[in-house]
Amino acid sequence: MAWFSDVDYAFYSGLFKGIFGVLLILGVYYVIRRVKKSFDNNFDVRVNEAIRIRLENTAIEMPTAPVYQDPMISKAHQPPYATY
Repeated sequence: MAWFSDVDYAFYSGLFKGIFGVLLILGVYYVIRRVKKSFDNNFDVRVNEAIRIRLENTAIEMPTAPVYQDPMISKAHQPPYATY
């Protein structure tokens, strides 16, 4: 009689493979989640920075050009500024 039978070997081998498989899947899931979280944070920072820079660059005060003033038309009928 063998000290460690084939049935025991099959049982413990399967148990070890199952536990190892579950740990491997959990580890891969954890790594993927951390990488995705890091990427999302960096992406948000980069997008916010790009939006801030774009807003700063486009925040130029647009001069309101006066409409051509015809001296023959009274001031009441002329808008003082051009509307964009």
